[in-house]
Amino acid sequence: MPRKANNRKPKGKKEEDRDFFCRVEDAFRVAARKISAVLGTAWAFMGAVAIIVIWGATGHIFHYSDTWQLIINTGTTIVTFLMVLIQNHPEPRLPRDPAQARRSDPQPGRRAQQADGPGRAFRRGPR
Repeated sequence: MPRKANNRKPKGKKEEDRDFFCRVEDAFRVAARKISAVLGTAWAFMGAVAIIVIWGATGHIFHYSDTWQLIINTGTTIVTFLMVLIQNHPEPRLPRDPAQARRSDPQPGRRAQQADGPGRAFRRGPR
């Protein structure tokens, strides 16, 4: 049964506000995908390792002070927080309702069969 279009305007919100938030969300989506593509490379990993090696090598210069430790702790905390947000955004979301997940899976039996491994159907004995 086709649904009717919802032509009502949101209560208490201006159309300009909704448009602004839609634009911000779209911009974040594009930025998150580009950042994920760049930071998911081997070059980015090598850069991160280089930063840690340089930080470790400078420890004796700064006498392994609290400030020296605070720099790496703060940096890793900020980078981890931002990367979790950015990496999770472009992932496809799974339906929360299990019944909806079953409806969206075109071949549910085939997935279970693939999970068992090849030739499982021909072996004898209990599963």
